[in-house]
Amino acid sequence: MGSRKHVFRRLAVAVSCGVLAAAGGAGTGPVAAAPAPADQSAQLELMTQLHRLTATEGLRGFAGSAFDADGRTVRVYWAGDQPSTLRTFASRLRSGVTLSVVSVPYNQEQIVARARALIKTAKLRGIPIGAVSSTSDLRGLHADVEPSATAEQRAELRRLGATEISEAGAMVPLARYSDSAPFWGGAVIERPGPVSGSFAHCSTGFAARTSSGTVGMLTAEHCGANRDWTTPTVLGLSSVPVGRSNAGHATTDSMLITNRSYSAFMYRGDWSSGTGRQITSRSGPSIDQKVCAGGGMSGEVCNATVHRINVVGPNGAGPGYFARTSSSSVPLAGQGDSGGPGFAVAVSNGNITALGIVSSAYLTDRATSCTGGTSNPWNNSVPARECFYNVHFINVTAIEAALGVSVMTIS
Repeated sequence: MGSRKHVFRRLAVAVSCGVLAAAGGAGTGPVAAAPAPADQSAQLELMTQLHRLTATEGLRGFAGSAFDADGRTVRVYWAGDQPSTLRTFASRLRSGVTLSVVSVPYNQEQIVARARALIKTAKLRGIPIGAVSSTSDLRGLHADVEPSATAEQRAELRRLGATEISEAGAMVPLARYSDSAPFWGGAVIERPGPVSGSFAHCSTGFAARTSSGTVGMLTAEHCGANRDWTTPTVLGLSSVPVGRSNAGHATTDSMLITNRSYSAFMYRGDWSSGTGRQITSRSGPSIDQKVCAGGGMSGEVCNATVHRINVVGPNGAGPGYFARTSSSSVPLAGQGDSGGPGFAVAVSNGNITALGIVSSAYLTDRATSCTGGTSNPWNNSVPARECFYNVHFINVTAIEAALGVSVMTIS
């Protein structure tokens, strides 16, 4: 991923060479029977169906969601009057699964607009601002600032609308290799870098189809729009053309690679894995949801939890979400993983739900080593590669709307 000097760093890398409760009866509804505690399968399925409903019905009150620890309850934050279709949806849920609707002042679109406006004004006033997102109760804005922010600047941020303020350092932009057509998500891709003999590396995300029927592969826009991409020339392997990226969409840090064949599969397992699984659905993220990242250089890491939603980065990229692993665990993603898939796995059946693509991370959440240690050749062959516990993803639903595409799924 190219390096831009923002509070975020992108994760590419360049190298040299109110309450609505379910009805009590069994019923027939869109969500499976009650799961065991800590299994988020039913919650994930409920949100997948709800996102589909809000899209098809054009409902505009949705602000965000959160998973309760019981594995049976989803809190949906809604601005304005609750539509009858939402009440009908809740009444059809099977016994043991509950949808709790919480009233908030702003919908997701309004939250993102307020976050972008706060960032713009703060920058004009010289405040070293980072990402801005919803507060955990979705009633206000949470702003990150660099440690250099003065007390006066923090007070000014509050006057501008920040409800909560926390410190974060600089942010950096963030491959499986030897992929072949039809190309999958979670693979390493490269293009020539700015210096002769150098290369920039990123990762593929999800296969997507345009309204005209063209099939392509999503990745991060900051990796390089309007460029030809190939598989890496590492470990003695010859490069293979992966396609050419379009102009992309900077506000959602996304672009589409086309001109080759692509499949609704993504790699699973570590950086060396050659196996994968189909994408079965797509949705938005929920607070406290268990999620994974699957960048090509780091491989799959699934011990992460969503802790902030409706996130807009200091460069305006979003809306997205922050997910993190514990600092005592392995890092979630690193440089070279930009554009890679963010997803959830249903415990009940292993189904994969596309949630977003890897975009950036805070330097203050830097790990001392990258996933796989010295056994992962990317950690040795890429100079100064860094990995992170806390990672910013862009929502796949926002990318679909911005690029006019639909992530490909296989039921």
